[in-house]
Amino acid sequence: MISYLASQLSVSEAFIWYGLAFVGIVGSALYSGLETGVYTLNTIRLHVLGHEKGSSAEVLLKMYNKPGRLLGTLLIGNNVVNYAATFGIAVILQSYALSGFNALILTPLLFVFGEVLPKDSFANYADKWTYTYARFLRITQWALMLCLLLPLVDMAATGICWLLGKKGGIDCYIMHPRHKMVHLARAGVGLGVTSPDQCDII
Repeated sequence: MISYLASQLSVSEAFIWYGLAFVGIVGSALYSGLETGVYTLNTIRLHVLGHEKGSSAEVLLKMYNKPGRLLGTLLIGNNVVNYAATFGIAVILQSYALSGFNALILTPLLFVFGEVLPKDSFANYADKWTYTYARFLRITQWALMLCLLLPLVDMAATGICWLLGKKGGIDCYIMHPRHKMVHLARAGVGLGVTSPDQCDII
């Protein structure tokens, strides 16, 4: 690690590194939560609302129709902000000569606030919060497309699927017809059309 940061940070340095750590943790929570929210979303409702022009549902539906690219966006975004949080906190700890406590502090901090809590929250409020952050997710996707990172990952995933004999690429593998049936069954339970026991059978 950078040796000159072993002493107390200046105000401007503290602003930068604390800010980076904060953005990283919040970003990690957001991407982790969205990953859960996207795949627990009521897809029947999404397809109905998605026909409204200019709506968050329309933005989300366009991304949802390319699940491989959507998953890549979530995973890459999450990795970037996790690295930012890790680096920011590591620099802060080193400035107080506490670099030996990196793992002790970073692991529970990112695991609890960057993974567990947001995933649990988005699972409970997927049909509300996922729409709220749909445009944020779309902007992330555009940014990753512009820097060519997402297309490269997309091509690599498609190549792996081809080598494994998965016809139709990663999109068909992620959104298998059985997954769609499960979403339909869950929607039926919510509407009272089917029982939880019938949904479990499906």
